[in-house]
Amino acid sequence: MNPKDLISRIIAAKSFTEIFADLSTWKDTYKHYMLLLHPDICHEPGAGDASARLSNWKTEIEKGKVFTDDAGPVVYSLNVVTFKGDPALLQVSCNNFKTLAGLNDSASAHFRNYLPASMEMQPDGTLKCELHDRAVPLAAVVEYFNGAVPQEHVNWITNRMLEFAAWLAQVGYTHCGLNPESVFIVPETHGMICTSFYHFTQTGKRVTGISGKYLGFYPAYLLDPLTPKTAKVATPLIDTELATRTAVYLLGDKSGLGSKLRKTHNNELLDFYSSIREDASDAFFTHRDLVKKLFPVKFYTLNI
Repeated sequence: MNPKDLISRIIAAKSFTEIFADLSTWKDTYKHYMLLLHPDICHEPGAGDASARLSNWKTEIEKGKVFTDDAGPVVYSLNVVTFKGDPALLQVSCNNFKTLAGLNDSASAHFRNYLPASMEMQPDGTLKCELHDRAVPLAAVVEYFNGAVPQEHVNWITNRMLEFAAWLAQVGYTHCGLNPESVFIVPETHGMICTSFYHFTQTGKRVTGISGKYLGFYPAYLLDPLTPKTAKVATPLIDTELATRTAVYLLGDKSGLGSKLRKTHNNELLDFYSSIREDASDAFFTHRDLVKKLFPVKFYTLNI
């Protein structure tokens, strides 16, 4: 590639993935491109800006990006996520992950792809989470799209969340914390990986903790002070509500309610998002069929 075309590509790119196509060899690509754009060699306009962008992407890949979840700071880069928050909560999440990862029925073997490859507490009190693939938190996807993710991407992301919720219901658990920070997506494959399990509860048992940042995403019975504590139990409804309200959040309505989207988005889908779905499997199949009816069946490339 000649330097002029390379500079144009780098300046136009929104993410390093558009430049480093094969992330397993990104260092070699980075060195090659930096040599092409070196000021002693390249005198094309924009070479300095392109070199600066390459340097920033190198730092981003090596040091990672930071966000905050229910336990505290989280750093992610490529296929590694490091949780640096409250060690007690991190240990709970790690233990709950191992409970799920230890299931060996046929359905769980398939959904192992929806879990991290490994999760281990470190001597310094952090939690290291290794993923099967490079993945990005939903919160970063929203940021990438300036606050509103296109419907075609929200469709497959919602499918993944509801499918995950249906599996959890099948094996007798409720996640109780699906949200833009706990759900990561794999752009290249349209996959999903759930990375935290702070509020994970056996279905039918009392819920003892929920995400403070996303209180409005939870079913009303969990928040109603008149509901006896003994009745605030984990059910699949919690996960379907969290999944659909997260979908609305991705579309640009951070309340999760969807009322702001009525004039701009498909109302049949918005009606689904706002409906109460006690059965997680029914929610998944209903949503899948609705998307098939309303949208062309195709793979929507997401370069992020």
